[in-house]
Amino acid sequence: MALDLRPACERCAAALPAQSDGAWICSHECTFCAGCTAALGRVCPNCGGELVRRPRRLALHDAPREQRSQTRTVWTGNGGTGTSAYRAYERAHEISSAGKAPIAGSSVPAFRGDAQRWSPEELQIGSLSACHLLWYLHLCSEAGVIVTAYVDDAEATLLVDARGEGWIAHATLRPRVTIAPGSDPSTARALHAEAHARCFIANSVVMPVAVEPIILIR
Repeated sequence: MALDLRPACERCAAALPAQSDGAWICSHECTFCAGCTAALGRVCPNCGGELVRRPRRLALHDAPREQRSQTRTVWTGNGGTGTSAYRAYERAHEISSAGKAPIAGSSVPAFRGDAQRWSPEELQIGSLSACHLLWYLHLCSEAGVIVTAYVDDAEATLLVDARGEGWIAHATLRPRVTIAPGSDPSTARALHAEAHARCFIANSVVMPVAVEPIILIR
């Protein structure tokens, strides 16, 4: 039996065509848009069931698209003798992409890096933070939440074992969001969960990522 793809949100009547990726349903196929789902805490008000993302009915031309990103990383820290010794070279490098200003990179100071340059760890948490921001703004615009300011003091924790091998154990995003009067603060808060679930970068890492939002109305 085919899934009943209802054409509109049962709460706000927003259109939800079969190709929409913003529809959420319960086990009884009650259907809500992303904004209403967030406001409802992902719980169906009719049956109390969990609301999950509804599968899309795709046409053949709607197959997943491949999007490639390309960068170039060039080491610039050769002091004249290359890597002849651990202390003989700088960790400086530049990361670039066509048509963009280069990013000055290094390692963290604990590994003889330059504190004035970006470390890989900082770039990763910055990517997580930026991706979350972009998804959040998109979802707010769809849900009628007017965001006027957004600042995220994000943090990642790197652990290094006795062998000198390390990994980023966890990351925390702390977005401080200002919304216009008349916007619903509960929806503004709930949409962070949706933004995290849809963030391309968050879906590409294995470490846990916590999101601790603060919502201000001004």
